[in-house]
Amino acid sequence: MSRIAGLYHQPARGPANNLSAIVRRVRGIMRTWRRRRAYRRELGAMSERQLYDMGMNWAQTVFEIEKPFWRE
Repeated sequence: MSRIAGLYHQPARGPANNLSAIVRRVRGIMRTWRRRRAYRRELGAMSERQLYDMGMNWAQTVFEIEKPFWRE
């Protein structure tokens, strides 16, 4: 019986696994926030012609770049 039980052994899910999941999640969130901040800075540096080429006007751009980095 112990031989069969050994075949189905799965690693314990404890605090270490939960902590690593939390760390991965936080890193992912921070990565997203950095991307948003960089994207909004790039938008703010573009000319009206570049914005027009992207299909955006200045009002839309101002609305986007004034958002905090944590807002989608």
